[in-house]
Amino acid sequence: HGGHCGNLMYRENVADILAVFKEEAGGAAPEGALPKTPAPTAESAEAATVSAAPGQVREPPPILSEEKAEDRAGSGELYPPAFTAPRPAAASTGAVGEGISISPSASLRSGEIEQPEVIAARRPASKPGLSYVIDVYDPIEPANRALYRFDAAFDEYLFLPLTRGYEFITPVFVQDRISGIFSNISDIRNFANALLQLRPGWTARIFTRFIINTTLGLGGMWDPATRLGFPKHEEDFGQTLGWYGLGPGPYIVLPVLGPSGLRDTVGLAADATTQYFYLYEPTDMARNTEYGAAYTGTNAIDTRHEIRFRYYQTGSPFEYDLLRLLYTKKRELEIKQ
Repeated sequence: HGGHCGNLMYRENVADILAVFKEEAGGAAPEGALPKTPAPTAESAEAATVSAAPGQVREPPPILSEEKAEDRAGSGELYPPAFTAPRPAAASTGAVGEGISISPSASLRSGEIEQPEVIAARRPASKPGLSYVIDVYDPIEPANRALYRFDAAFDEYLFLPLTRGYEFITPVFVQDRISGIFSNISDIRNFANALLQLRPGWTARIFTRFIINTTLGLGGMWDPATRLGFPKHEEDFGQTLGWYGLGPGPYIVLPVLGPSGLRDTVGLAADATTQYFYLYEPTDMARNTEYGAAYTGTNAIDTRHEIRFRYYQTGSPFEYDLLRLLYTKKRELEIKQ
């Protein structure tokens, strides 16, 4: 009476159950409660016929032995009438939610109920093309989820321990100076992409910021440009492609690097190639692999040090979907700006 299929008769079920409890406690049944019937015996159940109006099925009451029925009747315990759950009638129009035909009655023969005839719906009940806000184009989601778990394990057991060790042995003052140097170098990428986007205002501001921080800020260790009205503005080749109308493409989770998309992955590769020519080649880090590895490793640890995100600590059981949505919306806003 109180089960999942009883939702359609919720009010009657509640009144019915309360009546049973109050009668057992010696109280009067509440107004509106359904009448109670004595517990059926095997003889009365044999003659009972389960019937209902077209489109409904009425379940039979439980069968008790004579001894148990007499015990229940003597104690005053009564059974409520069997619950009748409405069922959809046979469909003729093919509308959503229809398409199931059930025989109007079923007879109790030899203790068994005749199974109703069920006809499958002609088309699914869900609307085709229905989308939700959290949906993102992710055609390789199983592979992306596997890479997400890999990135979480890599971050937990390798990347974060290295980052914590760096934060432990390096004073905060030194950490800030190192972060400033890497931030100043990244303004070269920002300047190049603002120039490619043909945005003279942003190009001039980024160039001015780079000059001020390189000279007055001693290579970027300090950031006087922000105090002078030239704040940091991030640009990359993925944003440049989006600026010219290229869509984000399918969502991709990159090993170690995390959330991305097809367009942003191409942009990331283009920025890395460009950095090789304006940084690694002029500074001879392309040939001195020890220096190049030290720079790349320190840059990676500093980047992780600046990111406060921790895997599986968002408090959401749908963290993958949440992060995918946030990344996609963040990139859309960055391109619009």
